[in-house]
Amino acid sequence: MSDWFDSEEDKAEREALARDSAAIIDSLDNPWAAQKTLFYCILANLSIFAFGFFAAGWIYGLVLETQLLIFFALFIVGFLCSFSALRLYQTQFSKQSETSEISGEFMSHYAYQSYKQRIWIVWLVSVAAGVFNAVFFILFLTFVA
Repeated sequence: MSDWFDSEEDKAEREALARDSAAIIDSLDNPWAAQKTLFYCILANLSIFAFGFFAAGWIYGLVLETQLLIFFALFIVGFLCSFSALRLYQTQFSKQSETSEISGEFMSHYAYQSYKQRIWIVWLVSVAAGVFNAVFFILFLTFVA
């Protein structure tokens, strides 16, 4: 049904975007990449909050779409910050450890469900941290302005 109104170029663009974003998430298996991502996310978050502190009135004067882009950027920064921190804390989420750890065990179904639950918790906590970061910035702007 989606073939009716989607062009091949749109599909290829979405597939490339999905492939690139999956590569970013998978690269966080490397502790050095996760540390570097965490550092840059904290730096970006602090710079956005400093910008909000010094230019809160200007941000309130922006068009709604531009404000939403700022809040979306804060969500992404908070999400990546918490995701990379959790990946540093729990580095056993790589695909290699999944197959070698679970493949031949007696209770492999239970181990696989436990593994999937840990991954689900990492994603859920990361999304919650991103939402908290954006909401906290809104509250921050309310009290600063």
